[in-house]
Amino acid sequence: ILDRFTASLCEAVTGQSQAQATLTYLMEVNLFLIPLYQHQEWYRYHTLFADLLRKRLVTFHSARVAALHCRAARWYRDNGFYVQAIDHALAGRDFEQAAALIEAMAEGCLARGETVTLLRWVEALPSAAKDARPRLWVFHSLALLLYGKPDAPARDAVERLSETAAVSSVQGELALLQALRAV
Repeated sequence: ILDRFTASLCEAVTGQSQAQATLTYLMEVNLFLIPLYQHQEWYRYHTLFADLLRKRLVTFHSARVAALHCRAARWYRDNGFYVQAIDHALAGRDFEQAAALIEAMAEGCLARGETVTLLRWVEALPSAAKDARPRLWVFHSLALLLYGKPDAPARDAVERLSETAAVSSVQGELALLQALRAV
């Protein structure tokens, strides 16, 4: 499930120890492992070998894939790799963790012009996860507007939730969205 990895990430995902010894051995015998930096801390598999491993994982252990993604998401989150944490949380269907991380990252994504990334993330979340965090609906609507798409689905969701107390916490953002729509 990992595009690139370190020993500690491998240990977190697999639940096994001795990952560094295994990686060192694979490097010594030249088995499809490619170091990404001079320090040989991060690695990746040869692309074709990685594809084979992924297919074997899905074929023989498909029930474990979501749990492995969730473990990877926690490791990435705990080590400050939030983009990868979100991607793995979504792949593992851990929508609560994904929603919390997306909410924390959304303003920065918009400020950096990463609207497509933000849209991909919020659109991967089920409505219930966004209902629990109304600010995500606001970010969804804002990203759609900035991308030049109609924001009707997000606007409808915010209006649906407008009777709840949760939406009152984002009244300023809702006013901003109304102003942007008017422009």
